[in-house]
Amino acid sequence: MVEQYEVKIHNKNKDNIYFGCARHAFKKSLEIINFKKFDTVLMPEFICRDLLSSVNELGGNVIFYPVDKKLRPLSLPINQNIKAILAVNYFGFSQDLSIFKDYSLKNNVFLIEDNAHGYLSSDVDGTMLGTRANLGFTSFRKILPVYDGAILYSNLNNGFNVNEIKKISLRKEKLPLRFRTKNLIRILSKYLKFPFHRYVEILSRCYRYLLTGYYLPMPLIDAEHKIGYDLLMNYNSFLKIQKIDKEKEIERRRKLYEFFLVKLKTLSIDPLYPELPRYTSPYGFPFYSNQNEVKKVSRLAILNGFDCSPWPDLPTEIIDNCPEYYKKLYFIDFLE
Repeated sequence: MVEQYEVKIHNKNKDNIYFGCARHAFKKSLEIINFKKFDTVLMPEFICRDLLSSVNELGGNVIFYPVDKKLRPLSLPINQNIKAILAVNYFGFSQDLSIFKDYSLKNNVFLIEDNAHGYLSSDVDGTMLGTRANLGFTSFRKILPVYDGAILYSNLNNGFNVNEIKKISLRKEKLPLRFRTKNLIRILSKYLKFPFHRYVEILSRCYRYLLTGYYLPMPLIDAEHKIGYDLLMNYNSFLKIQKIDKEKEIERRRKLYEFFLVKLKTLSIDPLYPELPRYTSPYGFPFYSNQNEVKKVSRLAILNGFDCSPWPDLPTEIIDNCPEYYKKLYFIDFLE
């Protein structure tokens, strides 16, 4: 039986709630604004299809807006059923919210900031990403080697139920053996300064290919309709996050970004962000390229202890009718 613990919130902002994953945080943000069946969310076309599950579990609809090659909105359609608009900080880089805030005010819709990639990042003014809109959410597990975890921020006066404000509910449950094993290999790799964990991952992918014909896990059929993660964050993840040296982690990520900017100059790639703004803690190194060149980048990434993959797994409605550059974006993941 899974035990549920109630602990005091460590964040200064009282209107913060922890969840098992960002999709639950997004769903909760919609519930807070009284999002009902047949209401609509305006979301970017360039988004991971899993995030649609938060809307679909509530019986809502999605209207997509296109983005340019720098992942900025090209246009924002108007519809009387739109209840909220989602702005995304891709790869930990700050999205300019001015166009979104203007749209939100003119059309009387809520602005939600998707900061799943941006834990530890701030904008050029030093404002923490995820906290700049009516509501915002951030993922921990994409940035830190923890099993799960996300947080929802609110700038609404009537944001949360009083019981939710006073406490966080966490799961005290033994972490899966697979995760514990991967974590031990990761620690060993760090200690010996050799990327054993990446080579183990390569062997795992080869084994998967022999069994299924695919190197990477296939997307779940119902990924757009069911969140599939536990609602509550694991107590072990929560404790580990409290111990993180944030300044050290930000410095590590920024140095890695500068390193790959220099190392990849000789290859035929187009960095999504050729410069690293102040206060940005990058999720990874995103770039446009073709598959042949990506193989060279992947080899360099593995030699340095990191993985290189395409992103995102586009929504079903978008994937067959979208600009080519949507399918040519890859990134080196800086997760240790």
